[in-house]
Amino acid sequence: MPSAAIPVRALICAPSAVVLASITAVLERGGFTVSSHHVTGVAQLSEAIRAQPWDLVIVGHEPPELDGLAVLDAVAAELPVIVVSHVFDGTLVAAAMRAGARDCVTTDRLERLAAVVRRELDVAACRRAGQRTHTALAASEARHARLVARSRDLIVSLDASGRCVAANPAAERLLGYPTGELLQLRLRDLVAATDEAAAARIESGAYEGDLALTFVARSGRAVPVDVAVIPVGQGGARAGTLIVARDLSERHELEAQLRQAQKMEAIGRLVGGVAHDFNNLLTAITGHTDLLRERLEPVHPLRRNADEIGHAAARAARLVGQLLAFSRQQVLRPAVHDLGEIVADLATLLGQVIGEEVELEVVRHAGSCTALVDRTQIEQVLMNLAVNAKDAMPAGGRLTLTTGTVLVDGRVSRPRGLSDGAYARIIVRDTGAGMDSATMARAFEPFFTTKAAGKGTGLGLSTVHGVITQSGGGVDLVSAPGQGTSFTIWLPYVAPEETHVGASASPAGPGATPFRQGAERVLLVEDEAGVRELMRECLVRCGYEVIEAAHGAEALAMAERDAGAVDLLLTDLVMPQLGGRELAERLRTRYPGLRVLYVSGYAEGSLVDTSPPGTRFLQKPFTPRSLTDTIRDILDAPRS
Repeated sequence: MPSAAIPVRALICAPSAVVLASITAVLERGGFTVSSHHVTGVAQLSEAIRAQPWDLVIVGHEPPELDGLAVLDAVAAELPVIVVSHVFDGTLVAAAMRAGARDCVTTDRLERLAAVVRRELDVAACRRAGQRTHTALAASEARHARLVARSRDLIVSLDASGRCVAANPAAERLLGYPTGELLQLRLRDLVAATDEAAAARIESGAYEGDLALTFVARSGRAVPVDVAVIPVGQGGARAGTLIVARDLSERHELEAQLRQAQKMEAIGRLVGGVAHDFNNLLTAITGHTDLLRERLEPVHPLRRNADEIGHAAARAARLVGQLLAFSRQQVLRPAVHDLGEIVADLATLLGQVIGEEVELEVVRHAGSCTALVDRTQIEQVLMNLAVNAKDAMPAGGRLTLTTGTVLVDGRVSRPRGLSDGAYARIIVRDTGAGMDSATMARAFEPFFTTKAAGKGTGLGLSTVHGVITQSGGGVDLVSAPGQGTSFTIWLPYVAPEETHVGASASPAGPGATPFRQGAERVLLVEDEAGVRELMRECLVRCGYEVIEAAHGAEALAMAERDAGAVDLLLTDLVMPQLGGRELAERLRTRYPGLRVLYVSGYAEGSLVDTSPPGTRFLQKPFTPRSLTDTIRDILDAPRS
């Protein structure tokens, strides 16, 4: 007997207690611990089966009191049934087996019953294990099918000849083929001509691993993909290949945008440096020209030449201003403005720019459309876009300017880099010739133009991009050949009641009155000799006492040697050795309450700090009058 008894739950259907006792005794001698229930009829048997779980059913066949075969229909199909008969009858055995019994044991060989029960219990355990395995396998296959169906990656199964035999929904979406049509193709039918050799290697089973391919969709669109090639075996032989491909279109687009952004940033740095040097030259040119004109009577023969020099310098200054706007180094003087009002006020001038052959329509949506902007710069942006639109509609058309606000969340498309929130928008749409994709990709590059030589500088759209980006917004461009062009300007919305003080006030313009005089002591620091000489001459002519230095370190050394007071520091922002801002901070410890006027050919916002009282900024190129008027304004302002 086994060392440990095996528990068994037996439902025994027997005609008498004698048969029940015999069956129980045999099982216990065979090494079982029997938990049994005795029934004598079909109705009791059915109730007992439903009442609790059983390991097996033993049916005693002893006519005429109980027909064992009649009760088999009441037994659950998964329960093993063993028939115990008083006599051996081949017909009975065959009928019992057909009715669902697993075995028949006669009472004269009842000791055999224990072995039969052990066998049936083992078979039942194996059946249950197999059922669990089947259930787990079915669940695994269902999970796999869901993963394949929901995967965003293309998954295609090839047979040994390279023909597609299965594909997931992503393959249909990516390639545009219905499943039935896709399964008629080979891998080489789906790739670009340059990749057919690689596809043939995959189909033949000569390649395994990862590689880059270009699929061609049904529409003809090229789809760059990263492919994993996985061989599928059966019986030790290759049965086919599994292809898993990830669409790289979005990644390639992002990489192209990154390269474009890096290129624009590099151009911006170059432009900013060139503009800084050029503004120094323009400051000297315009300054000396203005001083010359001050000395020349209007009827003097040389006055016309001086005026022409001044006009040319002014045009050059505007050009440099466009360069600075592109490079986002223009000094803005922002305030809260309603974009709808700016567009409405500018409509008359825009109508003159585009001419009578182009119809101008202004659409203002209800509600405020306010943003923190430099009004002059926004007007320049709209003028640039209107000029471009006119050139795109030589035979006439319609130019529509629409203003309004929009709340941007994850569902609203917006220029890359803009966060969710409220934005004021200006949409400038024309019905002109439109642009192809190659032109759109370069539209905002400085000096890029599709106009004929001498018809444009190529700075119009780059200025638009620079001004709007520096104002914290973004620009969208949508166009197609023959479909017109639409520019959408996005600027962070600011409630009308909010106020903002610009970086600095506009300097007074030139007038016919004499230069304002002064007698204060000014420390002049400028590394560009020509500009320094001009400013010194202007200040001396107005009566100021001037101490001049070529750079910040020299200015500090002079301050250490000079015991006198300094009323104003006039300094360039960007200089070798020591910049203007750091110079001002160090001099304020020696001269408390020192007034400061910064000048520069370009200035990023992080460099311009006009928050301390008595601090201003003046953009190069400037005129002698604007310089001396600004200095006088600073010195005459009440001290805090």
